[in-house]
Amino acid sequence: MQDKRVCLDFDDARISSDGGLLMLRQVEEELGLIHALASVLKDSRHPSYVKHRMDELLGQRLVQIACGDEEANDCDQLRSEPGLKMFCGRLPETDLDSASQPTQSRFEHRISRPMLHRLAEVFVAVFLRSYAEAPKVIVLYFDDTEDKVYGHQQLGLFHGLFDEYCFMPLHVRETLSGH
Repeated sequence: MQDKRVCLDFDDARISSDGGLLMLRQVEEELGLIHALASVLKDSRHPSYVKHRMDELLGQRLVQIACGDEEANDCDQLRSEPGLKMFCGRLPETDLDSASQPTQSRFEHRISRPMLHRLAEVFVAVFLRSYAEAPKVIVLYFDDTEDKVYGHQQLGLFHGLFDEYCFMPLHVRETLSGH
């Protein structure tokens, strides 16, 4: 019997520690939330300078937050991360890296109040699409969660109940259906 060995070469540049991004990509493909949100954002950039579409910028930012990389400065370290690039529809080894911190910061700061209103309308539309037919009543449950900050992070505020500085992300769910 002939010995057949397989040699796997693991190179840091080709390994992702965020395999869950591929599952999030599947969820996004089913919901289309990021594309729907990006479609209502006004893009005033000059087309000849655009390297990252609005849906890529939004997707990258949302996924980084979902993975615990809340700060925009994390973009510089993660922009060539294979899982993140694949989530944004880019090939890990050959396509352009994801957006840098300055690009993401400009993206975040160009969002206006009217855009926020349009984004809220998209969330409602996607939420209602999750029902077979629109419900007659929706009962929302709001729950905040303490997320301790380390250092002097922007928007980290002191909370007396927890006796520490923290973010307070707000979770919303519909109680009757569990959505």
